[in-house]
Amino acid sequence: MKVQNHHWSGVTATVYHLDRGEKIARHQHSHVHSTVVLRGNTRVTVFPADGTCETQLMDSESSDVILPANIHHEIVAEEDGTIVMNMTGGAHEDPPKQAGITYDP
Repeated sequence: MKVQNHHWSGVTATVYHLDRGEKIARHQHSHVHSTVVLRGNTRVTVFPADGTCETQLMDSESSDVILPANIHHEIVAEEDGTIVMNMTGGAHEDPPKQAGITYDP
């Protein structure tokens, strides 16, 4: 997996390049953000506080998903060459670091 962070005019965009089976591990943010699939297919799983989990399949034809603040979630690529972009308003911390991932400035 390769990750790129872009900051411009009050927006932070994090772009993930994934192959089948690679995932953005379960995590949460202190802010709401939008996730969109630019290429390929993914499985997005959200873990609400009530202990359930909700999974949604997304591809480049899907609308973006708004992920609430403080909700655990993970994203798994369903095919090679998948590209996912997360967008947030304002200056936010970079995504959590995972072992074995290339982070580009």
